[in-house]
Amino acid sequence: MVEEEIAAARERHGEKEQGAIWNAFLLMQHTEPVESAPRLYRAHVRELLERVAAGQDTRPATDAELLASVSAGSVQGPLGPAAACLAMRLLARLPAGDTLPLDTEPRVVEDYERVHGSEADKMAEDLQAILTQAWRIPG
Repeated sequence: MVEEEIAAARERHGEKEQGAIWNAFLLMQHTEPVESAPRLYRAHVRELLERVAAGQDTRPATDAELLASVSAGSVQGPLGPAAACLAMRLLARLPAGDTLPLDTEPRVVEDYERVHGSEADKMAEDLQAILTQAWRIPG
């Protein structure tokens, strides 16, 4: 699956030689939050490859890693409104084909963003700090 995504990213970005995308394979190691969810792992790989192609930092957690972490928290107990807001936001940002069912009316999502958006921002920032992968550096 990783090889397929690398090939697709190389095609999308016109990489002909053995460039940054071709060399990104080692960055695609499973991280605990996404390892047991194939669609999340694929979204994780795609996001990392897009970061590599754009020359962006690959160490911060991907949306898939953040979503997996929030989801794992939901197993412990009901999500609070800020966590639910963050989960809805992250679900909406998953690439096409990797989306998961979200039976929530757009108006509800907008209301959550309006009321709990700043708390969700802080939660995302905190999770990013916790889930950043210092080892995940191209090259």
